[in-house]
Amino acid sequence: MNTLPDRPPPRLASRIRLLMVGLATAVTLVSNLGGWLILIEAEDVVQDTYIKALLHHVALCDENDPMPPGVVRFNDAGALESRHGLKAVPMAAGLHDLFADEEGRRAVIPRDLSDRFRIWLMDPREREYRLWFEPADGTRPAVWVVADLKDREFSETNLAGVQAWLIVLAAGILLASLLASAVITRWALRPMLALAERVRAREVERKAGRLGKATLAEGLPDDEIGFLARVLDAHHERLHEALEREWRFIADCSHELRTPVTILKGAASLLRELPPQAESRERLLARIERSVRRMERLIQTFLMLARENRLPEPSDDVVLAEVVHEVTDEWRGLHASHALVVEVREETPRVAVRCHRESVAVLAHNLVGNAFAHLTGGRLEIVISLDPGGVATIRFEDDGPGLPEFAAGGGKTSGNPTANPGYGLGLSLVDRLCALHGWGIVKRPRPGGGTWIVVSLPSPTAG
Repeated sequence: MNTLPDRPPPRLASRIRLLMVGLATAVTLVSNLGGWLILIEAEDVVQDTYIKALLHHVALCDENDPMPPGVVRFNDAGALESRHGLKAVPMAAGLHDLFADEEGRRAVIPRDLSDRFRIWLMDPREREYRLWFEPADGTRPAVWVVADLKDREFSETNLAGVQAWLIVLAAGILLASLLASAVITRWALRPMLALAERVRAREVERKAGRLGKATLAEGLPDDEIGFLARVLDAHHERLHEALEREWRFIADCSHELRTPVTILKGAASLLRELPPQAESRERLLARIERSVRRMERLIQTFLMLARENRLPEPSDDVVLAEVVHEVTDEWRGLHASHALVVEVREETPRVAVRCHRESVAVLAHNLVGNAFAHLTGGRLEIVISLDPGGVATIRFEDDGPGLPEFAAGGGKTSGNPTANPGYGLGLSLVDRLCALHGWGIVKRPRPGGGTWIVVSLPSPTAG
């Protein structure tokens, strides 16, 4: 059972919002971490500038001078090793970082950046010191000066406040990301949701047996969604044309093949009744052969027309009078007792047109067949000529009730238009053939009643 699909859940919008929030969260974490590292690094730079000058001054002072708070001076490397648990004291002059546990023991001196990260992330050495080494000279021995930074670190003393501000910042960024994701999602998905709604409406029409004419791309921006909508419109248009061609193919075949099939049936019935040596047998066989050939040409023509309206290649110079006489003879054979009088007249001898012969035959069959089918008598005049511009024309004039379209347009014809059912299919095929071949067609009501139809065919050759 072909049912309409349910409206899909808004998973795409949820994914976009999730990605936006995830991105904002990641940016917040990275920015906070980066800010925290920058803060620590800036603090270290400021501290080191101050500590370096302080410790250098202490190292050069007399050993009996009072020490600043948190500063210890060592004149012996062993004492320094014993106090802080160092495996080896630095022997390079200048400032050194030193990290120890809460008791100030198990200290290590990082050699590079990887040691710093290892200490920060894994080692429980959170107490930070600065060590200054002043080498011995001729007047004094080597000196090591250690400063405890516990009371001098801004980040340690103000950690709670900084963390609170970072949490507020993270919450603000998260809230802003939620609002931005909602706005961006709605703005980004608006054309897609509009396209989905139009596709759904078109599917409802298809379910109801209609092919919607509204385009999907109307009003959509010229972007990827608009491109997709135009592609869908083009596909829908090709589908509509294919279905239209299929319907026309079936209707045209059933309409046009009816005549040769009727001729075949009539000729077969007559052959069955004639004696074996009757002279009329050859005429009946010739009629059967013409009908079979015409059926073959009709099938070939309709198959070519059904393939996206591609025209058959011109077969040769087609003499219009020959085709018209052949068509009128076939219809007269089918309606021998019909009161309609058909006259074919050539104002210009042997007017020929380079085109597909069966297209002219189909055109003539429909116009002449309509006259036999819908006129009870009267006269049908077919005139073949060249107009002043050198274009071949075939004019069909009858004195019947006229076409219903003229009567509906203002009563320009006499007779009852409702008595003419069936005109539409044949004349529709004639109009389509003329449009495909580039032939002109004019239909007018005659002043005294009846119809006047002129078909103009380019590229004539007069014999």
